[in-house]
Amino acid sequence: MLSERIPRNGRLPARKTTSQLYKGALGRMEQIIATLESCFVTEGWNERWQSGGVMPTLAADVMTYFRARADGAQENAAKEAKVNDFVAQFGQSLDWIFDGDPRGLICKAAGHSPQAASLQSTSRPLLANAYSNLEGEVTDLTRMAHLAEIQVNKAVGQLSCKDRNYIEVPNPSYS
Repeated sequence: MLSERIPRNGRLPARKTTSQLYKGALGRMEQIIATLESCFVTEGWNERWQSGGVMPTLAADVMTYFRARADGAQENAAKEAKVNDFVAQFGQSLDWIFDGDPRGLICKAAGHSPQAASLQSTSRPLLANAYSNLEGEVTDLTRMAHLAEIQVNKAVGQLSCKDRNYIEVPNPSYS
């Protein structure tokens, strides 16, 4: 909950720079790619990965971009689109990659478990299909919201908070 992350002094913790965000995400993305490359996912997965086709090429492009962003490179819309494509195509979680929050991955895996299957109603497949069709858009919107938050923080700095409401910009020259 947001209220649990707001310190008692009413100030939100300092936001990470884009470079810091990518530095934090770099190890998790490396872990994802190493796992996808070396572990059994489904029949034919490893053969497809080892063939040197689209999968390892996209992964390499994503890692190159992550390293560049961690080193301070500017945003590149085409490369960001590749990152989003990778995340969607390989069923990964931006919450895990950028925030280290594994809850989405845990719930997604639990949703495919025998226990979840035993609980599904007849409408459940329709809802699951509808969500699956929206998952790419939700991922894109989550990423856009995160980037917007970074830009707002760059523009106005850290905002003061009182009773869960933002009360003022820190530097009147920005208003």
